Amino acid sequence: MLYDGCDDLEKLGNGADTYFWEDLWHGDMVLKQRYPRLYALEVKKTVDVASKLSHENLTWSFRRAPRSGVEQDQLTDLTTYVEGVVLGVTPDRWYWTFDGSGEFSVASARKVIDDNRFPEVSTQTRWDN
Repeated sequence: MLYDGCDDLEKLGNGADTYFWEDLWHGDMVLKQRYPRLYALEVKKTVDVASKLSHENLTWSFRRAPRSGVEQDQLTDLTTYVEGVVLGVTPDRWYWTFDGSGEFSVASARKVIDDNRFPEVSTQTRWDN
């Protein structure tokens, strides 16, 4: 999930643990937002990338075939958009790029919250578990 410009992203591996429509795995926008008319046709809203791409065409899990107009335009664009995607053999994983290390830490999350939600406060947020 993105948070005001957050750069934590899904790093695609084999596609088995990444939702095709719901997760940010390709490009800069989740596919359900980029292709809303196709998402409305999808029966398996949480289909994973590996399953969706393993079939001959992307419409295999739609409740009906896309009609002409916007639906057909979106299908053509989506097909082109995912055409070059190659799945790996390693599992999918999340990575966090706020501090450049690629690893999540409470300190980096606190910094994001402080910088984005409390920019005028001079003291750091104190965490209490």
